[in-house]
Amino acid sequence: MLIVYSQSRSFEAHINTVVDGEVNFRSTLTPAVACPGDVYLVHAASFPRELSNWLANACKMGAIIGIADDSPAIENMLAYTEAGVHGYFNAY
Repeated sequence: MLIVYSQSRSFEAHINTVVDGEVNFRSTLTPAVACPGDVYLVHAASFPRELSNWLANACKMGAIIGIADDSPAIENMLAYTEAGVHGYFNAY
């Protein structure tokens, strides 16, 4: 299952147009649970303060995580992948 954390309606609409299958949208960063087959996609701009702590906990659990960034930057990519994120990409 794809679990998308976002507070952006336009990002959610974009995900709905490009993803074929079930998507579970969440507007708050609830704890990730590393279940086989689950993928967590986080819209970084939606959670600027909470994301760092959430990532640390989620990555420790072995969750599969992708970060969608409105303004991708090499520095961010390196920091996220070093933290254990599996994918980093432009949000749109």
